[in-house]
Amino acid sequence: TPYTMIDPSTDAINVGGRLVEVVGEELVTNGDFSDGTTDGWTAGNYGGVAISNSDKTLKVTATTLYRDAVYALTDLTIGKAYKIEGSATSDDGALLLLNAGTTKLDTFTGVLGSTDVTNSKNSFIVIAESNTMYIGAFVSSPTLNSSGYFDNISVKEIQPIVLPNAPFDGTDRVIDGVTYTDTSHTTTTYSATQVVS
Repeated sequence: TPYTMIDPSTDAINVGGRLVEVVGEELVTNGDFSDGTTDGWTAGNYGGVAISNSDKTLKVTATTLYRDAVYALTDLTIGKAYKIEGSATSDDGALLLLNAGTTKLDTFTGVLGSTDVTNSKNSFIVIAESNTMYIGAFVSSPTLNSSGYFDNISVKEIQPIVLPNAPFDGTDRVIDGVTYTDTSHTTTTYSATQVVS
């Protein structure tokens, strides 16, 4: 895919050949569900889901097969990149996905990106195609009343990192405490559009 992590210990990401970093404000209110509510989360297009706060997580129970809870983000900038991340646990074997799309999801129509967060934390990058985007906490299970417990859901805009134009001498470059190594280019300078990793 064109979206790959540069260094998993930092927020530096390669999007379309440009280094980017997370700089925007958090766009999900109460993404850690610490206030005991599920404010902002609703059923997807087809309903069939029960949403509750269970021990400060978003509990999504698919009362109909393959359903999700969604969160609407508005006032996004078309063409800008956004990093979406979260984690989830399942106590009954359900596959749990974190999705982003142009519709209220449930089906995969309009999905811009997705990642498996079953019993793990994961992230992905999407480019906004409209001013509104829906984040989906999707429970994929062939069993009725299967549940997923989602947590630490975050969406932030990402921006390019401007790299200094410096001679390549085979050594690492440290920028704002992050080390970048040019191992794939033979050019004599770094540029803002080259992948330096």
